[in-house]
Order: sequence, then structure tokens, then C-alpha cells
Amino acid sequence: MKIESMTSPDIDGLPKDTLVIVPVTSLEQHSDHLPILTDTLIAQKCVDRLDNRMGKQVLMLPVMWLVYSQHHMRYAGTISAS
Repeated sequence: MKIESMTSPDIDGLPKDTLVIVPVTSLEQHSDHLPILTDTLIAQKCVDRLDNRMGKQVLMLPVMWLVYSQHHMRYAGTISAS
């Protein structure tokens, strides 16, 4: 189940012990030929596949950008937690 497609009452009706998947990734450069969204695209594909396999057994949150990427800060577009 993807939380972004659910209503508040849908979420409220979930069992309290529902497993929640929180995909966390980086938003950083990958050379000059790949988009800064590369890690996010990979993580989203993993979420989609897991959602297809697990169905109503797990709740998927949206992919979040929250990593420490100071080594990429010299490249435009990088977002890093500090």
C-alpha cells in the first residue's frame, strides 16, 4: 500500500502493527550523464516492486532525501543533511 494514494480514514483503519517502509536515499550528482534523481529512481523502483509483492502487508512511504553527502556538495543539485 502506498500512503500517497490513501485517504486519512484508510490510514486510520490500518492495523496498529502494520509494517511501514521508509525509503531514504540521496539527491546528488552521478557524473555528467546521469540525472541527480538517479538514486531516487532506483529506490522508487524498489518500492514499486515491493508494493507489488507485499500488497496490503506493508505501508510504503514516499522516497525521502535525507543523507549526508558532503563529498558531493561541490556539484550543483546536491542536497545533504548536516
